[in-house]
Amino acid sequence: MLVGRGEDLALLLNLADLQGDEAVLDVGTAAGATALALAAKAGQVASVDMSERLIAAATDQAASQGLDNVAPEHDQLDEFVNSLEKLRDPDHARPHRLSEWLQFLGAAGLRVAAEPLRDATPEPLPDWMERLGVSPAVSAAITERLAGSPVSVREAFLIREDSFCLPRAAICAVK
Repeated sequence: MLVGRGEDLALLLNLADLQGDEAVLDVGTAAGATALALAAKAGQVASVDMSERLIAAATDQAASQGLDNVAPEHDQLDEFVNSLEKLRDPDHARPHRLSEWLQFLGAAGLRVAAEPLRDATPEPLPDWMERLGVSPAVSAAITERLAGSPVSVREAFLIREDSFCLPRAAICAVK
């Protein structure tokens, strides 16, 4: 099914009947419109495309919407970012670590190439919170948690007064 906009996308979302805990794979993601729509409803979404240019566009789209696709490998960082996400969005589902994705895909018999990514432009904190309409109290709690985070956390997520970076990775799996 070719989906990506309008009625087709609405039909796909209706047919999928996502409950928020699913892991979804968008094959042939193009610029990522379908993956982004699915990400709003599913627990996790992975997307693939043969075009590196389109994957780059989809990655940029996801980053601009504050979407992450991997959890940090380090336990302390994983716990920190996911507790922060959970504070912002109580329905947040922890994404898998890159090592977990590689294990899952490898076990499925896929040949995998992966590259951890770092946002070139940090996520503006006000935009990240506003997208989910967090309350002033939650906004203050998030700001306080970021400001009071350990140096190792601040360095890992490039935390600044009004921005930070979320972990992401580009993963290509081929049968």
